[in-house]
Amino acid sequence: MKKHRSVKNNLFVAIATFAVCMASNIVQASSLIGQTITEQYYAYGSVYNQMSGSSGSFVAGSSTFSFPGYYVLSANATQIIFNFTSSGTWSPSPVSYNAGGLYIKNGVLLDIGQAISSVTLDGATNMAGLTAAHVTYGGSHIALDWANLSFQSEVTTVILNVNTTVNTNTNTGYRKPTANRPDGGGDRNGYEFYPTNAYVADGVSAEDIDSGSDLGASCISACKDKHKFYNFGFNIPTASHITGLEVRLKANADSASGSPRIFAQVSWDGGISWTARKKTKVLGTVLTNYRMGTSTDTWGHAWNANDFSDYKFRVRLINVSGDITSDFSLDSVDVRVSYY
Repeated sequence: MKKHRSVKNNLFVAIATFAVCMASNIVQASSLIGQTITEQYYAYGSVYNQMSGSSGSFVAGSSTFSFPGYYVLSANATQIIFNFTSSGTWSPSPVSYNAGGLYIKNGVLLDIGQAISSVTLDGATNMAGLTAAHVTYGGSHIALDWANLSFQSEVTTVILNVNTTVNTNTNTGYRKPTANRPDGGGDRNGYEFYPTNAYVADGVSAEDIDSGSDLGASCISACKDKHKFYNFGFNIPTASHITGLEVRLKANADSASGSPRIFAQVSWDGGISWTARKKTKVLGTVLTNYRMGTSTDTWGHAWNANDFSDYKFRVRLINVSGDITSDFSLDSVDVRVSYY
């Protein structure tokens, strides 16, 4: 008899992307010296990784980065400098990157790891046709689009004047969902009893009784119950740089048998794509808080503020036990996002 409980991404492109900090968080002007700057090339409609040097990093003031056959990239306290080592014309391309106000057809995306307050083309820049309209920035990223423009070996130089700021992080506080649904797997009903009880930590739990339909302990098994929670009501300023997110659960199991755990994933596109999984410790039999992620853990995804809209952001929980009689109780699930 079923138990029941009462519960409640050939090349000729370079791009640079930088995130903008909110004015309220600005502390002081900052230097690029010592900062690790990463580069990723985009072309032909997507990220471009078909040549050595199409992505990599260097430290401003102490090292350089070479895209063999094209340019050497360096930086000083306030500038990022492209010195070209060959001659040619960047290929035409469809849009390869368009997110968070950053735009590239054929070009490079840079991440300097600091909030950017402004980016301008230095007067020494001499790539014919390159204008301010070819440079977009936001947060800690700069995107440089030079599709169809020409360059000359040992002559062409592109210099970006970059103003950065030191910022204080802030966060959303823990936000609670207001919508949920089972996500297949196992019994295909997730937390079948009163899943809305997981919206508020009040000691009255959502319940997944006799969870799953096999004895395996793999979180990727199709035999494990899954449940999605969403509509967290985030209101993160558009130009923010996301530094990390935390998923917090208050949960327990009826027994340690089968080593019950809850695995979590997060999605930025309505559940089409998911991050890698994180997991709790083996659940105890008393309701306990479990936290996955930190204020500096992005779960392997480069987030922008729009990813946290109610239309896009999802949390998926996967209940895993080697005992199909395990009962999972979930008193609450909430998410905190850190940003500047």
